[in-house]
Amino acid sequence: MPALEATVDFDNLSKKISYGNIKVSGYYNATIRVSEPTDIDTVDLVIEDDEFNRGIHLENTEYYKTKATFVPEIRVYDIIKLFSKEVYGNDHKIDNSYLGSVDLELVSFKQKRSFGLSVLSIWTLCVPSLVGFPINNIKTSLELKITIYNKDFEEIKSYNSKGKGNAFVAMYWGYGEDVRRKSLINAFHNTFEIFEKQIIEDIEFINLKLID
Repeated sequence: MPALEATVDFDNLSKKISYGNIKVSGYYNATIRVSEPTDIDTVDLVIEDDEFNRGIHLENTEYYKTKATFVPEIRVYDIIKLFSKEVYGNDHKIDNSYLGSVDLELVSFKQKRSFGLSVLSIWTLCVPSLVGFPINNIKTSLELKITIYNKDFEEIKSYNSKGKGNAFVAMYWGYGEDVRRKSLINAFHNTFEIFEKQIIEDIEFINLKLID
């Protein structure tokens, strides 16, 4: 890719994926998705408990201690890191020699798990899992758009590409808590393989417009 500066709209990624979650732990446990932008690290949460309000509770209130913590969405940062690596390579040095910029937009994003594998695991009491059969499969489909600008922020070329990725959960292989991240990473790589081919086809035109 030509010497371009990578730009990403953080709010665009967060709206499509997630702004993060509030993890509630202690006597009460829950995970609450954050739907609006936030800069906080911890939050105060009011929990309505009918039994507690009716006086049905222990005298020692410490028993009911619960903590609420804001956890940023790591998949958003995964995309930013992957995009930066595609544009800059492994050795990123900030300088003023950029010929323009390339902007990344997440057009659509969807992640779902395979209920068939989950049902099969439950129905068979996870016996097949003991010999390596996957317990679950996370499927990711996304569409990305990249737009190349010159130094005057005039659009030179834009590309759209769709990609899919899978990642499995299994007892002796695959992924655990990071399965959704891995599935997204696979989809991102598949999408950028298409971008690379498109840019190679237009590289002479792009370079000409960048130095024009």
